[in-house]
Order: sequence, then C-alpha cells, then structure tokens
Amino acid sequence: MTVGGRGLLIGGGAVALGRAAWLGWRQMASADDMAAQAAAPRQVLPATPQTRDLIRHATLAANGHNTQAWQFRAGPAGVDFLPDLSRRTPVVDPDHHHLFISLGRAPENLGLAMVARGRAREIVFDASEDGAVRTLAGGTSGRDAALFDAIPARQSTRSGYDGSTVNPADPTKLAAAAALPGVDLVQVTALFQMVNLLDLIVAANSAQIADPSFVAELKQWLRFSQHAVMMAGDVL
Repeated sequence: MTVGGRGLLIGGGAVALGRAAWLGWRQMASADDMAAQAAAPRQVLPATPQTRDLIRHATLAANGHNTQAWQFRAGPAGVDFLPDLSRRTPVVDPDHHHLFISLGRAPENLGLAMVARGRAREIVFDASEDGAVRTLAGGTSGRDAALFDAIPARQSTRSGYDGSTVNPADPTKLAAAAALPGVDLVQVTALFQMVNLLDLIVAANSAQIADPSFVAELKQWLRFSQHAVMMAGDVL
C-alpha cells in the first residue's frame, strides 16, 4: 500500500484519504476542531503497532514548509519512503536539498517507533526511484526513549522567546549530538555575534521578499483560515 502526506491508511489496499482525513470533511473549522485534528496523529503508539501506526509517527517528522513531500510504500520487508516531487518547492529549494533532508527524518521517526516497541530496525538508502529510504526489520535494536518520546511533542513555533537563560548543560549536549562525520556545528552565544547574525537574517529575508517568484511560491504553501488548514492538513 502507498500513501502520501499525513493521509489515513485504510485496510490492506492502496487506499488513502487525503491530508484532511483525520477528522473527515468539514464545512466549518473551530479551534477545538483544529486541536482535535492536531492530536489525532499524536495518539499513543499501541503496544503492538500496525504498520499504519508506525507510519503515523513517521508523518510527524519536521519537513520544509510542511509540504510533506513524501510517499510511503509498505511491504513485507518494511516501509519505503519515496520523494513526492509534485510537492517540491523549486524556488526556495532548487536542488531538492530540503526535500531530501525532510525525507530522511520520516524513516528515522518510524525507526524510533519500531525500536520503542521492541522491534529491531535498519535504515538504508536506495538511489533508484528518484532516491528512496527504506526502513527494514532487523539491525539496530537499542532504544532511545528520549527521542521517541519527543516525536509527538515536537512542533514548529514562531512564538516569542521568554528571555530565560539556556541551561548551561544544553549546549554541551548539543555539541556531543552533532559530533558526527560531515557535521559542523556553530553555536552563537556572544551578543555581538547575535547582532551580526540578525543583520544577515534581515538582509536575507528582505532579498527573498523582494523576489516575486519566492513570494508566489510562499503563498502557495500558506493557508489563511482554520477551515483551509484542516482541509489541506499540511502547509504553513
């Protein structure tokens, strides 16, 4: 069976409701409706999860513009994660870099869910079919409870910071987590560095907003009402 985005799997066939299917079609959307829709994919993973339960956790992965540019194909050996190039963002991501980073996060979520329920898993990359990631049974079985428990709690937010000081131990933990081949971590902690970085961010944002093609693409992935958000089940 194959399904894209946060669609709801039905039975064993290749049938999927759209990205708005968690609560069904609604003519009106209240704040309570939106809260219920957001909570549905974050339900507790059953002790003996079905494939659809594992995929549900995979769909909670962070992804660029919340485009959910992935498709899932379940089979006897595991789950394949395929790029959905129809949902690419060619202006902001011309080389598909963001798309494939997002694609890699979904199988990691699914693998954490498998291990949390006592299943070993292995994640491999297949360059065929425009690039696919496969999560297979077998391989690593060590459980990382903290990462798994964080899956339903993760969200993107543009809320203001409260100004509290970061726990001094957190930057050290972050550096340790980033100590991997091919990974460079730059931590900006000094005030003058933050000011300089802010200038660069403002300049970059100004350049993007001045580009009509960027603005047009951004509008394509924005929703301006609760009803539209629930009907799409994706985007910003």
